[in-house]
Amino acid sequence: IDGAICTLVMCSVPDISQLLTALARVVRPGGTLAFIEHVAAEPSRRPMLFALQHILDPIQVIAADGCHLCRRTERALRQSSPLWRIERIERIDLPPSIASLISPHILGFLRRTGTQLTP
Repeated sequence: IDGAICTLVMCSVPDISQLLTALARVVRPGGTLAFIEHVAAEPSRRPMLFALQHILDPIQVIAADGCHLCRRTERALRQSSPLWRIERIERIDLPPSIASLISPHILGFLRRTGTQLTP
């Protein structure tokens, strides 16, 4: 296929690199993976939110089917396998609300490289 979309999925999977490998099996080389994911707050920018996310994460995992408030998804994407190349990653903050616990978000695009999958 030419592309795939991940929306608020990477917070819940046990291993982001395994997810990216599975997606690489179905997205053709040159294809695109579009994503929007909530991620852990940066401790230097939002220390209170960062602390709150870490305190509430064990409850969130149970209440939200494995969803982690403090997942470092952007770092995992930047360290991803050679199967994907980052085209764009942008960080956005939601306006203050009850949903602030799942802020900030990252959105962007990965491009499937020509690297062959190993069996």
